[in-house]
Amino acid sequence: MLKHDVVPWVSFMNILLTALIRRNMISDAYSLYDEMVQRKMYGDCFTLHVLMRACLKEGKIEEAEMYFSRENGRGLELDAAAYSIVIQAAYRRPNSNSACELLKEMKKLGWLPSEGTYNSVIAACAKQGNLVEALRLKDEMVRSGVPLNIIVVTNLIKGHCEQGNVDSALQLFEEVVKVGVTPDIVTFSVLIDWCSKTGNVEKAFELYSQMKLMAIQPNVYIVNSLSKGFRKQHFLESAYMVLDEAVEHGIATVVTYNILLCWLGDLGMVNEARHLWDKMISTGITPSLISYNNMILCHCKRGCMDDACSVKNDILNSGLKPNAFTYTLLIDGFFKKGDANRAFGMFGQMVAANIAPSDFTFNVVISGLCKVGRVSETKDMLNNFLKQGFIPSSVT
Repeated sequence: MLKHDVVPWVSFMNILLTALIRRNMISDAYSLYDEMVQRKMYGDCFTLHVLMRACLKEGKIEEAEMYFSRENGRGLELDAAAYSIVIQAAYRRPNSNSACELLKEMKKLGWLPSEGTYNSVIAACAKQGNLVEALRLKDEMVRSGVPLNIIVVTNLIKGHCEQGNVDSALQLFEEVVKVGVTPDIVTFSVLIDWCSKTGNVEKAFELYSQMKLMAIQPNVYIVNSLSKGFRKQHFLESAYMVLDEAVEHGIATVVTYNILLCWLGDLGMVNEARHLWDKMISTGITPSLISYNNMILCHCKRGCMDDACSVKNDILNSGLKPNAFTYTLLIDGFFKKGDANRAFGMFGQMVAANIAPSDFTFNVVISGLCKVGRVSETKDMLNNFLKQGFIPSSVT
């Protein structure tokens, strides 16, 4: 049609653009529209909706905003949907100032923002730490007759938590539950994670129990957050209980096991770590390099260096490759046993394997030499490390 200078109706162009985008031929849709514009054939609001949504689908936020500005500039009478889409673009940036200005402009034109539009603006404000405005908009939304929803509540809770105000987040949670807003798994995930991070693991576990009573199945993110919280507070039995529940529901991953293995490794609880390792294998989970390193840590803590070296061999047999942390744990273990020769032997293996020592490695070697009374060698070793780019820390 275009080749023969036949200009299609706008409605036909909209159908064509929609079809191209549905077939994921988005670049062709852009080209078609650009060609239409060159022929002074502009679309309507529906055209704008299609193009902006296509941009957002591809993550092209600036392009979506550009289409909005261009159509607004040429005098197209924009509708509520156009504003809702561009506000969504502002949220994705996120740019709370732009989202708020667009919302004001939308209301001045007489459009009533939808629930989704309010969600986007409030989320943008909460994400950028502008909680005062986010809370004001929440109240405005409710006054205008738009019901409070869990998406808005969760974004506000997340905003409080990210500002370090977990108590306000918990208070908001309790208030909305009382008025009939039902929390979902995302809401619980945010609160359990932040309660665990801030040392309030009792509250985190209370929320975990509340969630189960509401028939919301915990996910692995929640289980891992709780496990980390229990570790901080040294609640080992509680961590085992949550792990057992995670295994029972089939949501435990290698990361879940690694959290406990690292904990047992720090404590040097070899037998418990071995039992947990066997349990992990029996459930069909393949150990990661972190899993092996945790077992090495456990053996090193107990001074069982032959067993620790055996785990390093297991790493190689599994098809994985030891990393700098693997070797450094072993080097540190040998130094702590007073065996500097084997420590340097392990360091030599590390270099021979083309594994670059980390700052942690350098600190361990320097500290280890001092521990075994070979202080005179530390200066030469330090100078050698400095040539390799090592920057000494206060620990060194």
